Amino acid sequence: MDWIVYVPKSARSNLEIGLSKGVWGHKAIFSTVKTKDVAIGDTLYFIEYLQLLQTEDLDKVRGFPRVDAKHYNGVIHSLVKCEITSQMYYSENTVWPDDIYPHRYDIRLIERKYNLPFGSEFFANHFIECVRESTLKKGSAIELGNNKNHILTLDEVNNPEVIEGRPVYRNHIRRERNPEIVRLKKESAMKLKGKLECEICSFNFDEMYGERGKGYIECHHNNPLSANSETSKTRLEDLSLLCANCHTMIHRYKPWLTLEELQEIRNGRN
Repeated sequence: MDWIVYVPKSARSNLEIGLSKGVWGHKAIFSTVKTKDVAIGDTLYFIEYLQLLQTEDLDKVRGFPRVDAKHYNGVIHSLVKCEITSQMYYSENTVWPDDIYPHRYDIRLIERKYNLPFGSEFFANHFIECVRESTLKKGSAIELGNNKNHILTLDEVNNPEVIEGRPVYRNHIRRERNPEIVRLKKESAMKLKGKLECEICSFNFDEMYGERGKGYIECHHNNPLSANSETSKTRLEDLSLLCANCHTMIHRYKPWLTLEELQEIRNGRN
């Protein structure tokens, strides 16, 4: 079973203590959640505070955390993946300086990633809904279930940027959800053209940067992953090879542009 816990910014120090000591605790157990059912071998994800993405005119999304889960878009300070190594138990031994949090279970850190974009392009909708529920239930561990496809694509997120105090992130997305299908797409392009070049502007990293650019190009999903079911299959024709500039322009605003629409914009300026 997998679980999710939202950690607000005010509890960051508690998370560090819990990870260092290998334990996590809750002040109370709500009757409406199944936190008490955590078991040895379960996976626990900590979402360490979310800075919401502002709209293009820099309006703030008001009402967090009670806003709809679709507004849970922005940047999280860290994503922490742990293994639960004990059943829940009750203890009032001092661990955290601000409170007791007596309903506890032991944890082992598996992986941690920092400054990640958060939203439906990167996480399954159910995952986001559970994050929202955890925020509303004061950081309770919310049951995610056994579906392992919670995280859609994180390894290929490229350099999110956060401006503290006015949370805005700007990023472009390397849609390389599956390294094997991307490898096959590049291999197909090499067989067909003998080179890797942007399908919109024909930019070639190898020609421009020599050895440093050899074999590099970004891969774009023509159909957004968020618009598909979690079990959808990707074919070579569903992918396009793009330079960083064209890829960024496609993803700059929603709704995203198609390749044809961006090509029309380029043609209109030439």
